[in-house]
Amino acid sequence: MMAAALDQALVYHQLGLCCIPIGRGTKKPPRGFKWKPFQTRRPTVAQLRKWFAGDNSLAIVCGDVSGSLVVRDFDRFDVYDRWADEYPELARTLPTVETNRGRHVYGRAKSPPRIVTLDDGELRGNGGYVLAPPSIHPNGQIYRWINPLNGELPPIDLIQVGLLPCDTEDAADTGVHRRTQDVSKGVRADRSSSPSLSLSPSSPPTTPAQCLVPSVSHSTAADAIEAAIVATLPNRVGHRHHQVFQLCRALRAVSSLKGASFSKLKPEVRRWHDRAKQRVEMDPFDEVWADFIEGWPRVKHPAGSEPIREIFARAVAAPLPAAALQYDLPAPRWLVALCRQLQREKGNSPFFLAARAAADVLKIHHATVSRWLKVLQADGVLKLVSKGGHDQHKASEYRYIADL
Repeated sequence: MMAAALDQALVYHQLGLCCIPIGRGTKKPPRGFKWKPFQTRRPTVAQLRKWFAGDNSLAIVCGDVSGSLVVRDFDRFDVYDRWADEYPELARTLPTVETNRGRHVYGRAKSPPRIVTLDDGELRGNGGYVLAPPSIHPNGQIYRWINPLNGELPPIDLIQVGLLPCDTEDAADTGVHRRTQDVSKGVRADRSSSPSLSLSPSSPPTTPAQCLVPSVSHSTAADAIEAAIVATLPNRVGHRHHQVFQLCRALRAVSSLKGASFSKLKPEVRRWHDRAKQRVEMDPFDEVWADFIEGWPRVKHPAGSEPIREIFARAVAAPLPAAALQYDLPAPRWLVALCRQLQREKGNSPFFLAARAAADVLKIHHATVSRWLKVLQADGVLKLVSKGGHDQHKASEYRYIADL
């Protein structure tokens, strides 16, 4: 638990969230720990290492300190299921945690409210925190991600997406738009329009660069290196070659390592190997080091500078394709725009697109991208030229056949 909690806390920290320790098997910080100062400032990496050197669970502090994080705590599965039935796309894409009695649904709201108590749980914003994976509930239940938190928190209108009733007394302080129709305890009454994230389907949520990369800053070079190590640790056996190359790309993006010699890089790779062994069965360090030496000069694009990010930025800057306007939700609209831009840049040749790469720039789950790619094929927007697969280490190949 110890290593897993520290690794996860560092990942959350990298994503701009504020983590605090929680006593193992409890819902409260350890005795003597004062967490209120961390409602307004995030801890340092050194503090995280100290807190999670023991056997603590962890919590994420909600509100402004974590990038305007709000979490809807559904204490009842039946209420969550009704909400998920009303908002199937959001239920598939919003970061969601399985808890002891229900679900935690994550999002980012303008002017997060304080804690709002509801009949079936709470909405937690400023002044609250939630236990996060891999914490352990007092009854032994392990908190786990159903929809992983990948990249920047998605912006949501709490009332529009059914996570906060518009007749709640605190609704006036949420900073979100009130709907004219009442919303009953987390379930939307108005079925006349499709729910979505609060991204306008016709315009990006913010500037292209902000759409693509989470807002993360590292106070020191050591923090940046630590983030690179944590972000590339393997999760399963047989993943070594791929993750070592991802480590190469992540360390290439650290400015202090520009032009670094192998002798300077070797201790960082060894740290990665030591941490990886705590997760999965690993080959000896010599094999990993050989992979790294081979992969380091092959890195063309350091992490965060992938061509698809630049291509998506150009897609966002251009008017939406006519083919995108047949969809009401932002996800398929921006996927159409991305595919058109990929086709424009390939000319008459087909283009490769991996669902995970598209998910990264669209800020949605890769399974949702795969689903929408099938829809685009059925609707005559895309033609599948050749099917790839994770086992083949190859992306699928498409041709955009709608308007260019």
